[in-house]
Amino acid sequence: MRTLKEECIWLNLFSSFAEAKAIIEAWIHEYNTERPHQELGYVSPGEYRYELAA
Repeated sequence: MRTLKEECIWLNLFSSFAEAKAIIEAWIHEYNTERPHQELGYVSPGEYRYELAA
């Protein structure tokens, strides 16, 4: 939750709830699919899933 606040919410000035929802959803999608995670050996979850399947 802290990362979401620091890297998305606090850095944006939302003009509406719909805009906030869209930006936050896009950030969460990127975080969960493309961003490297320490727990996964600094690879993205997408890469990690690909490596497991190979």
